[in-house]
Amino acid sequence: MPYELIMVDPVAAQHVSVGRGVTDCSYDLCTSGQHIQQWKTYPILSRDEIHLDGELIGGYIRLNGNGAGAVRITFGITPRDNGFVVRRVLEVHPTDTVMQKFGAFEDDRCSGFVDDPFVCWLRSNLDLGNEATGQHWTMRLRAIQPIRSKISHGKISIYQTRKDADNDRHVAMKAGRAIRYIFPEFSDTEIEVMVDRFREKFSLRNYTLKTGREADDFVRAYSHTQADMDNPRTTTTRKAMAHSCMRYRFDQLPVHPVSVYASGDFEIIWLEDSNGHIAGRCVIMVSEDIDIQPQAGPIYGVCEHSMDMIKHHLDSIIAVGYEDRSSWVGARLNRVEHRDGGFIGPYLDVMPQSLEDDGDHLIVDEDGDINASDYHGVLGSNHYTACTECGDRLTEDEYYHSEHTEENYCECCYNNEHTYCEYASEMVHDSEMTEAWIVNGHGNYVTESVSEYGRDMNFIECSDDRYWHSDDVVYCESEGVWVSPRSMDNDYFVSDWDNETYPNNVKCTLADGLDVADSEIVDDDNTWEKNAQGVWIIVEEKDE
Repeated sequence: MPYELIMVDPVAAQHVSVGRGVTDCSYDLCTSGQHIQQWKTYPILSRDEIHLDGELIGGYIRLNGNGAGAVRITFGITPRDNGFVVRRVLEVHPTDTVMQKFGAFEDDRCSGFVDDPFVCWLRSNLDLGNEATGQHWTMRLRAIQPIRSKISHGKISIYQTRKDADNDRHVAMKAGRAIRYIFPEFSDTEIEVMVDRFREKFSLRNYTLKTGREADDFVRAYSHTQADMDNPRTTTTRKAMAHSCMRYRFDQLPVHPVSVYASGDFEIIWLEDSNGHIAGRCVIMVSEDIDIQPQAGPIYGVCEHSMDMIKHHLDSIIAVGYEDRSSWVGARLNRVEHRDGGFIGPYLDVMPQSLEDDGDHLIVDEDGDINASDYHGVLGSNHYTACTECGDRLTEDEYYHSEHTEENYCECCYNNEHTYCEYASEMVHDSEMTEAWIVNGHGNYVTESVSEYGRDMNFIECSDDRYWHSDDVVYCESEGVWVSPRSMDNDYFVSDWDNETYPNNVKCTLADGLDVADSEIVDDDNTWEKNAQGVWIIVEEKDE
């Protein structure tokens, strides 16, 4: 039933061509009032539509609803002028869950998208072969109309519902949340990759490339505050900075392990964002005593763009890349002894991972007897670190590292200060845990301790200034706020007419027991009045 016809003006309808399309009878059906009634809705089925040059100009209507007595109505291009109203009947998509949530939608946009460049890029990154039966990704994009937010740089704005689209009300969201809204079937990893590519494609980050050979340069590039990670694609040559074992402060040592690179035989290349945070780095051997071109180690970065920038620089100085089997053999590191034995030094990314002590320096040597594949900052010693709380000495297999405090702990002390967050799927320092609300299996309102990341990804801040799980909240269009289940029970109601959420202070109870909003009564065709019992009754009913 794609269209409905309503006769609203019998006088105007007299001038419209009306006739029997099924029987031989021919007489005026509009003015008699016997067959076509004013304000009554008649369905026009798809098979009964009459079109001219692509425009709907009429159709057959079934007076008694059983298929007999079909009457042909020709109402022209502007039906209301001829005494009729014709409206499109939009149906909710029968299988696509996102479209069912969005609401009724007619896929009649033929002129493209609001943000064509962004949607074209988005579609080019979709594997349409993964679109399951019953899903309609293209229709979702046409309905939701994602755009790059004009007011919140780096966010994506979407129409969440049909009503948002009708009101041209875009809602700005973080990129990950918006993509998940459109494609809930994507895994967390797939969404992270899409967010990373989105930031790279639309230049959401700018970096400054720097180089240096001083100890402070190496330490800054390795251990200064790191820029946000965007989960880049990694290989043996291109690695994520978050996975580097040398990125910590190593405050338990007198000097940072990477400071020993400052022998004159090495140079550090690094990137900083606008906040001075480190976005990428690479160590290269530049020894003047060894007559070969620069030899690069692996590239570390927070995103594809940062790695590409460093790779471009390496190419510009004609450096041998790690993928081309660069070699640091013969290069010197500064010799710094550790009080408990061994030497302070970094994990070497380039083979061979062995050093020889010549009394003045540690030399990279295939036959060296000092193992440089240790990532605890002390080479050639069984003692790796100490617990920052209790002071116990810990071996490589005994310590736990906290990314929040950048300290090492024994198992007991680590568990005393960290809690597992189910929503982030990782241990989180207690200072990063926050309170959020859920409805448990018994229907009770209870709090949970979650990480800030877990809260932002799974909970929504509601009008009661508390974070509630996204599955438990509803949106109140009239106030433009999210409503928690507790507030819903106490302060809000759902209208029995339009199924929208309203605050209790606009509730009107009707004589038939239905609850509606006062704005709905005002917009209704009938005239309403509240009686002495506080119940709204019809005092003047619109004629049909």
